[in-house]
Amino acid sequence: MDIDIFKLCGAAIASVMLIMLIRQAREEFSPLMSFAVCVVLFAAAIITLQPVIAYIREITSDSLLAPYTGTLLKALGIGMVTQTTAEICRDSEENAIAGKVEFLGKAEIVLLSLPLLGELLDLAGRVMDV
Repeated sequence: MDIDIFKLCGAAIASVMLIMLIRQAREEFSPLMSFAVCVVLFAAAIITLQPVIAYIREITSDSLLAPYTGTLLKALGIGMVTQTTAEICRDSEENAIAGKVEFLGKAEIVLLSLPLLGELLDLAGRVMDV
């Protein structure tokens, strides 16, 4: 599915204008509208990245990097979800929650990369023995 960036940006600007109008009339609905727009734009970003993910998997499938491709893509996804969630929290003026979401995302990426670190240390040990 091909998503046009100009259409998405235009929709985002139109949404911001609509949210600003809604905020004047009913302020309590503006965070919900903002959240809905963020979810739609995030879904569009994921759809847009599908060919990139497929290409990365294809070019690394027969290489030494094949076992690490999944970890790399998972870390990328965690980073994107974490950033989007933290931005939504900040837009809702919940900066403390946003900071904790970012910390949890970083912790998750570190946890995800522990097996990779173990293999790297094992490789370093084997190189030192040679």
